[in-house]
Amino acid sequence: MNGRRVSRKQLTDILSSSDIQVSGHNIVQQHAITRLAEVTHEERRRIIEDMIGIAVYDSRRQNQRSNCSKQI
Repeated sequence: MNGRRVSRKQLTDILSSSDIQVSGHNIVQQHAITRLAEVTHEERRRIIEDMIGIAVYDSRRQNQRSNCSKQI
């Protein structure tokens, strides 16, 4: 870190002091940010929805709508 070698424990302590959990999804690789900046706004929204899990609920909602329309 900053040109010095640090142990994993030291690094996790530093990150934890900033409320960054190593086990979480806080660290994003640079190429992912670059790709996100280069895609269309529709694709960016889809990517973000996939990351936070909204796509699963949209799929379930669509399935339920299909089931309801079949019953009518």
